[in-house]
Amino acid sequence: MYTNIKGVQILISLLKQFNIRHIIISPGTRNTALAHSVENDSFFKCYSIVDERSAAFFALGIAETLDVPVCVTCTAATATCNYMPAVKQAYEKNIQLIALTADQDQYGMFHMEDQCIDQVDMYHGFVKKAVDVPMVKNERDYNYANRIMNEALLAVNHKSKGPVQINYRMSYGLDEISTFDVETLPTTRKIDRLSVDDISDSLVDTLEKKERILVVAGSGYDEKLKEKITEFSEKFNCMVFCDTFSNVSNSSSHHIFNPKITSQILKQTERENIKPDLIITFGNVFYSTIKYCLPSFKNDCETWQIAPDGNVIDGYNNLTKVFECTAFDFFSRLTGIAQGKNNGNYSRFWEDRLSKIKYPDGKFTNFDVIRIFCKSIPKNSILHTSVLDSIRISNYVDMDDSVECYANIGADGIDGAFSTFLGQADNDRLSYLMIGDLSFLYDLNSILLCNNSSVRILVINNYAGAEFHKNFGVERINTINEFVAAGHSNKIQQCVGLADFIYLYADDYDSFSKGLNVFNQKSDKPIIFEVFTDADTDAKTLKAFWEDNIIYSQKEQIIRNMADKLNLKKLKNIKMVSFVYKILKKLHII
Repeated sequence: MYTNIKGVQILISLLKQFNIRHIIISPGTRNTALAHSVENDSFFKCYSIVDERSAAFFALGIAETLDVPVCVTCTAATATCNYMPAVKQAYEKNIQLIALTADQDQYGMFHMEDQCIDQVDMYHGFVKKAVDVPMVKNERDYNYANRIMNEALLAVNHKSKGPVQINYRMSYGLDEISTFDVETLPTTRKIDRLSVDDISDSLVDTLEKKERILVVAGSGYDEKLKEKITEFSEKFNCMVFCDTFSNVSNSSSHHIFNPKITSQILKQTERENIKPDLIITFGNVFYSTIKYCLPSFKNDCETWQIAPDGNVIDGYNNLTKVFECTAFDFFSRLTGIAQGKNNGNYSRFWEDRLSKIKYPDGKFTNFDVIRIFCKSIPKNSILHTSVLDSIRISNYVDMDDSVECYANIGADGIDGAFSTFLGQADNDRLSYLMIGDLSFLYDLNSILLCNNSSVRILVINNYAGAEFHKNFGVERINTINEFVAAGHSNKIQQCVGLADFIYLYADDYDSFSKGLNVFNQKSDKPIIFEVFTDADTDAKTLKAFWEDNIIYSQKEQIIRNMADKLNLKKLKNIKMVSFVYKILKKLHII
């Protein structure tokens, strides 16, 4: 019989799946749930040693002799300190020692709680990995606990061998700790790390049985990768989502698409119809909002991640395999040994859905400015965008496949976009920066660094942080431009005198079109093109764009139309639609 404490169940299940059998147990209350559970499981070889210092060195001897990971487990507080000498020796000698340290409630630390010390990363500098596992109270806790324990156990022999610490919270009452009423241990998710050499015929067989494979490309740049991804997508029932910054788009392929506003417009019913059987991810950063849609599929599929460093990135809580290789090597290997099987059904659905996207028109907003500008960028240019709308909207629109795209999307901050762009700008080809007024002013000193005539800077000046108008708006905060959105009255034209730039400006379609004609030509000086829009109108246009592209059923649309006629707030909760529909029908309103 096993404990019913979820965190301990996860730990035991993973130890079994990683084939870690040897556990040296020192007595104590906090590790009782683990100790009694493993002693009841014939898989484990258990040893009892009271002195934790001796227990750890005993484990060290087994681990070194057999060259396998070995666990030591003890109760909370100073008992854990006794592992330090053996852990240090394991680190120096590359021995696979796993310290399983039970812990108390951190909230009581140093506030009259008995046997409660700071155990988090207590062997810092002596272990390859240390994780602090919370009490598992909900699904979010469960996913986190599962992931970090996988990471710790994977680290034991990744690239080099050595010790790790798994510190797990056991702030339970004595009855809970000593209850063993679970007959069958639940199997938790195990994450495997594989190399390119592990990609075999059996893996190809697995892929060929998948009806819907979704590849999600993150940011990066590798010209050779485009060909391999295209080949892979044509061999398997595959759809490739590549946002602007993945730099692998191929407009001639029927399997490779920019997901655009997918996450904002797909209702749950549509998501059910298009859920994948397998997700494969690669790249540095995923800016496309498709990443907010994919977690809804986690119970129906698994994720494989391609990561040259072998690190675990589990954004959708269903990662099962990490391939420690480049994306180019991964796709080359698979396409090289696969016969392929692709009926095209999966990509046809996406192609049809994305073809229905409607764009706003009629108002001179940052949306149309970005849309028109991106389509006008000459082939083989560089584009760097700053944060938020510059990145977001450039992901919603089309540009030539040959344009090489970058953005400061690692930390997604306002600072440094101008400076980073100048470091990337190429003397031999047009290099564009698309940036908002606040980001530009924040990094203004960079203007003094620029003497590259290939530089083109498009500044969209709406005199405020438009993101705050989108998030809140003047309807919710009537003084939004005072502090929240940092409203101002500055024109970038005032700054141009600091350096030798050509200055252009536009405030309507006609002046913008004329300005682009100059902006996209070669010149003997760098060019700044300042375009003026209104922050509030920009925000409302963006939200209307999302709303206009949601496909509602006839019933849902009737309710929404009625809500508009009755001057009611639109019904966003679709679960209420059927109920309201029945009432309106009964009242003969519809």
